[in-house]
Amino acid sequence: MENARNRDPSAIYEDLVAALEAQVKKQEEIIQIQDETIQALQKHNEELAAFLDYCYERH
Repeated sequence: MENARNRDPSAIYEDLVAALEAQVKKQEEIIQIQDETIQALQKHNEELAAFLDYCYERH
């Protein structure tokens, strides 16, 4: 790997921007997955609550 001191500052800047853009994209993917997980858990909790209500009403 080339020593950073010998590199053109604009090339270093471009690499840094590309790395930050990749990080933001990965964070957006993680947030999307977390949102989908939360929605699935909320649905599961609603179904579980309905089941428990049904069981409680039967006794």
